[in-house]
Amino acid sequence: MRWVLVVGVGVAPVLVACRPAAPETADAEASESAATGDTGAAGSSGEDVPRVECQSPSDCPEPNRPVCALETGTCVECTPAALTACSPGAVCLLDTCSSCSDAPEPDAACESAAISTNEPTPICDPTSGQCVQCTEAIPSSCGPDGVCDPTSGRCVQCTQTDATPCRGATPICALDTQTCQPCRVHAECMERIGAGCNLATGRCLPGPDAAPNAVVHVRQTALPSGVLPDGSPERPFYYMFAALQAAPSDATIILHEGDDGAIDLSDSALIQGTRAIAILAAAGERPTWNSALAPPLLVDPGARAFVRGLRIVGGTVGARVHGDPDAPHTTALYIDDTEILDYQQHGIEASAGGAVFLRNAIIGSHAGDASVRLSDSSAWLTYTTLVSPVTPLSCTNARVGSIRNSIVLSPSAQLDCPPLDVLTTVTGQTSLSEQGWFRDWEHSDFHLGEYAPPILQQTPAWWADATLPDPSLDIDGDPRPSPRGVDYVGADVR
Repeated sequence: MRWVLVVGVGVAPVLVACRPAAPETADAEASESAATGDTGAAGSSGEDVPRVECQSPSDCPEPNRPVCALETGTCVECTPAALTACSPGAVCLLDTCSSCSDAPEPDAACESAAISTNEPTPICDPTSGQCVQCTEAIPSSCGPDGVCDPTSGRCVQCTQTDATPCRGATPICALDTQTCQPCRVHAECMERIGAGCNLATGRCLPGPDAAPNAVVHVRQTALPSGVLPDGSPERPFYYMFAALQAAPSDATIILHEGDDGAIDLSDSALIQGTRAIAILAAAGERPTWNSALAPPLLVDPGARAFVRGLRIVGGTVGARVHGDPDAPHTTALYIDDTEILDYQQHGIEASAGGAVFLRNAIIGSHAGDASVRLSDSSAWLTYTTLVSPVTPLSCTNARVGSIRNSIVLSPSAQLDCPPLDVLTTVTGQTSLSEQGWFRDWEHSDFHLGEYAPPILQQTPAWWADATLPDPSLDIDGDPRPSPRGVDYVGADVR
């Protein structure tokens, strides 16, 4: 406030108090504050503006408050991410080192503290109020979705000895990461529950304890008089159709060698509806499935079939997949470690939106037409050998797919299937019976022969860890080179 002397003519002098006018702009207001020394410590509402105490840990020298809480700009005893001032086994609650028993979720608080301190103490001990290592002696110490790793003392999803939390869509324990993942080969589910893998979904098919006849056995051998087959290993079914009739919608059929090493079926195995059926060779066996005329295996719209470890011989067509054009790839045939031989027309025939997946497969015949015939369908071939006297792969309006790390040979026709990507694959025209490519051409043994050309190993086959991973073994169970090593193309490692 200022005092001003006002003097007028004929008027006595008057001393008037004048108040400064309010600044008209923000700049004027700032100038006024600077002139008066006002630092703005109080706002127009009268509330105090928080004082910033720290911006980094170096701004907090006090031993009992060594951590800078950046959210508030204050030095505190701890934060959930920094517990250096806390004693071992403590957690941080409200910027204070505390007992885990005081936390709303004690185990969650210990798990957070374990991550921050890199200590294997993810469990709250209610007796001591401290975070401790998990223990196998207390199964619930890691909750319903985890198990205790006794080596590290940490809670993980699964271990080599305990994969209990692995179920449903992730039934297999990946030991390198100790996490649950989908199944990708049949051996994983066979080891886990004694059933095959639904390779389309990554779920294990039902095990023998899940449903009656969920796993049934077929063997071409006569039972003692008066003994009826029930699908068990001791009383196997004699025919495939009996096994399919007895099994539920999703099931595994274990095929055994017969008395003479062959399964001779005069009828076909027809998989219909939305069934998912795995037909797998018994461990250590390689049964032969013979059929004189009809295709041994037929997959109708909506169904999925999974085959491993068989020799399918004869028939007009080795396997036929007829899909639904309006729902492509929902009808599918997955073949692993299997030979389809001596068919009269085609090794595999897929149509109307069907899908074929081949890994470690040999498909060849001295007669017939195409090894694989695609009509408005798709195919993915990996480490597969196709041999045909006419054409190895016939495509009519093929949809999508790929051929990788494979052998595709014919004496008269080149590979011509534009929608399919062809990668690191040996293709061409050659006189198959004269070149010594195969072990015994005359008897349909299309394993690599002694004089197979070096290009079959020099082609730089490469591994891909996809949904269906590349096989680590060849069709006979021989190991392939380590990942990213030089490998043989085709199904066989010589």
